[in-house]
Amino acid sequence: MSSDALDEASYRGIISRYGGGGYVHDLALKSQPSLDRINLLYLGNWIDRGTRAVFIDFTIYNANVNLFCVVKLVAEFPATGGVITSSEFCTVKLLRYVKKEGKIIRILEIIFCVFIFYYIIEELIEIIVLKSKYFKLFWNYVDLAVIATASCCVAFNLYRTHVVDSKLSGLLKDPEWYSSFAFLAYWQVLFNTALAFLVFIVWVKLFKYLSFNKTMAQLSVTLSSCASDLFGFAVMFFVIFLAFAQLGFLLFGTQAKDFSTFAESIFTLFRVILGDFNYSELQEANSVLGPVYFILYVFFIFFILINMFLAIINDTYSGVKFDLANSRDLHLAGYLKQKLKDLFGIKSGKDPQKPKECNKWEVDMVDYGYAKEHVAIVSEKYCKNNEILSVEMQQQMMQDLEEMSKGYFDVNESRQVLPVEVRMENMQQNFSSLVNRIDDIVARFKKSEIQKLQRIAAMSKLLDSIVEAQNSSDDRKAKQIEAMVRQELEKMRT
Repeated sequence: MSSDALDEASYRGIISRYGGGGYVHDLALKSQPSLDRINLLYLGNWIDRGTRAVFIDFTIYNANVNLFCVVKLVAEFPATGGVITSSEFCTVKLLRYVKKEGKIIRILEIIFCVFIFYYIIEELIEIIVLKSKYFKLFWNYVDLAVIATASCCVAFNLYRTHVVDSKLSGLLKDPEWYSSFAFLAYWQVLFNTALAFLVFIVWVKLFKYLSFNKTMAQLSVTLSSCASDLFGFAVMFFVIFLAFAQLGFLLFGTQAKDFSTFAESIFTLFRVILGDFNYSELQEANSVLGPVYFILYVFFIFFILINMFLAIINDTYSGVKFDLANSRDLHLAGYLKQKLKDLFGIKSGKDPQKPKECNKWEVDMVDYGYAKEHVAIVSEKYCKNNEILSVEMQQQMMQDLEEMSKGYFDVNESRQVLPVEVRMENMQQNFSSLVNRIDDIVARFKKSEIQKLQRIAAMSKLLDSIVEAQNSSDDRKAKQIEAMVRQELEKMRT
């Protein structure tokens, strides 16, 4: 019989792959009639020299736990003689809506379908509005992956329910009739796999919302910033890695099981990176080339390439951490809280549109997410002795603070690390401002020194005039004045 008539797929055995068709004989439900049929097949030479494999398929259902177990027992006959046995057990849950829990599951699945439908409509509207810009954002591809995976899960759930009901109806009418559940079990495994990936992608999507906080955004910004460097490193890494895999396959493939095929050689070298390796097997395969191969692989992969990978990540992370430290931090909780207050018309206690002290203004700006260094610079420019700031002065200070913050982060755009050219330009501006301040301080010192010299000259003239007046009658008083002037002059010089 053909594979379509039997509703069976091909099977990959230990020796070879076998098609779904072949000679078929159904066994009875009870043991004695089944043994009689097996003896009859034995007497009729049903298994001969041309037989390459025998499959025994049956399905067991456990009503206590509501699980189907699809069993396949295989006996392969190699050309050299003998029998090689293998087995496959696949336990799946094909009946979902039983007992009270089934009703709850059905309601939750309906809610899930409604949500996916709404999700599809929302994404279609975004595509229509944004057009080609929609496909330039990474998180939109994540949304499409969620929709595609969820839609496949929903479609298979409906298909499985329909097929299982039809098969069980046929079995209830004719218990002797064999119905294969292998196809459904295979697709149930794929369904579980798709569901696992769906849950994984949804968890990864949380990074999209956690990126409101700059600390949480460090991972995504670091990976996006060093993507080009990592791509170049990956090319170099896999060139060397595949070269070692090919070398190991050609040197030890005939003697070491871990290098018997090129694919096995690749997986073996990945295991070496994780610390799982069999050095004695390499040494037994070739006492000279085995140790040399192992030492060279460890040197190039561990001591050079792995350290290069860590250096790329560390260098990028340092730059990202510096840039984000000077950026405005948007907190998700504060953002949602502010949106709710705006929605219900609740005014915040931290209202910037009223007079307040400088210290209070600094605390509020830091709470809003501005960098402390930027707030301190603006406050030093406008505030003196913690004075009360007017609304107009606060607005001017906010403008300066926004301009200073935009050098690192724009609140209307996605978070990104500035290019090196922009960073250098910002550093040059900061250094220019610092040099101007130093020049101003030096000019003040020069002016103060000139004034001091002028006062010394004036006191010297006064002293000379007193000395000339010593011939007067009041010599004692003149000497006292002279001593006082000289004492004051010494203080000014020191």
